[in-house]
Amino acid sequence: MKIKLGMAVTLAHDAKLLLLDESTSGLDPVARNEMLGILRDYMVEEGRTIFFSTHITGDLEKIADYITYIKGGRILYSGLKDELIEKYCLVKGGTEDLPLAKRKQILGLREYPGGFDGMIPIKDIAGFPGSVITETVSLDDIMVRMSKEVVA
Repeated sequence: MKIKLGMAVTLAHDAKLLLLDESTSGLDPVARNEMLGILRDYMVEEGRTIFFSTHITGDLEKIADYITYIKGGRILYSGLKDELIEKYCLVKGGTEDLPLAKRKQILGLREYPGGFDGMIPIKDIAGFPGSVITETVSLDDIMVRMSKEVVA
């Protein structure tokens, strides 16, 4: 209730720019969804912007139009959320389905007895055998797979 009260006071000022840091952290899923609905309704009026810092990627998938992904102090991506999600896919297959030439293109490659999985840019998907399964990614997938990569 304290978080809801704080948000009500914040929104009452009719600010054109809100800077929110982990604003839904600590809320149960129902309250978090309710808070996101309030923020979504607030943004409907033209000229309003919310900078929303969070580690809860599900919240970003529900509310964000743009994403800036920062890792180790470097911006790895800044742009439309949908473009980021459409840039990658997950690949899964058996041990024999992983061509040597593809290993370096797969982000967050995980190998285990009998198979592998990872994330790859859509533009690099050609060259896998037909037995490889591809799936769409979520922001969570992107963060997890990119976190395994070394930032130079």
